[in-house]
Amino acid sequence: MKKKLLTLILASLLLVGCGKKEIDKKEEQENKTKQIEQKNEEKKEEPKEKKLDINDPKSEEPDKDFVKNKTGDSKFKRVYRKVLDKVLEHNGFKFTFKKVAITKIIPITDKAIEDLKKIDNINLVKDKEYIDIGLTIDVENNNDKIYNLVNQDTFLTTNLKEQAKTLNFFRMEDDKFLPNTKKTLNYEFIFPNTNIEDIDKITELTILTPRRFDETGCGYEKDRGTTVKIKLDR
Repeated sequence: MKKKLLTLILASLLLVGCGKKEIDKKEEQENKTKQIEQKNEEKKEEPKEKKLDINDPKSEEPDKDFVKNKTGDSKFKRVYRKVLDKVLEHNGFKFTFKKVAITKIIPITDKAIEDLKKIDNINLVKDKEYIDIGLTIDVENNNDKIYNLVNQDTFLTTNLKEQAKTLNFFRMEDDKFLPNTKKTLNYEFIFPNTNIEDIDKITELTILTPRRFDETGCGYEKDRGTTVKIKLDR
């Protein structure tokens, strides 16, 4: 009898011990679940900071800080960005202005200064801020023959009356347009004589579109481009 009683007591203790372990395990799991849920709620409540992709043509947010270019020769900070929907048609070409960006740019190496002088004959000073304006344009040849555009002869004038020629970063294949083809091109203009303090006063741009010529050996046609004005909602 005593032996049976002892067996029952031991069995009861084991059951209680197992039950307690199960309860403790369950409570521990519930606590972990609550902690995870709490963290998820905190994340939801935190204001999400938008990460800006500086190459995203749809983004209209300005840059917060200066960023170096890929070669590390210059740094820049976009202070104005706008998605555009301005269309101009001229001599069988269609120009769709998609994006404008106004940027503070600082050449930080001698190489940057030398390259701009060599390529575009622009005299800049190292570590000084300058105004750069970039335009992204869809260019479409709706003619039935091949044309070349003189992209490097594209000019931009601001309402502050300074005129700049686009930087000559174009490849030869960027100039050549087969019949009924379209390309997206980026035009960059530096304004060395406009005070950086006046950057917020730039409210209107006048673009002279590039000249075209054919490939029949006749040389340049009588096409000197045409102008279009773009107003900025500053």
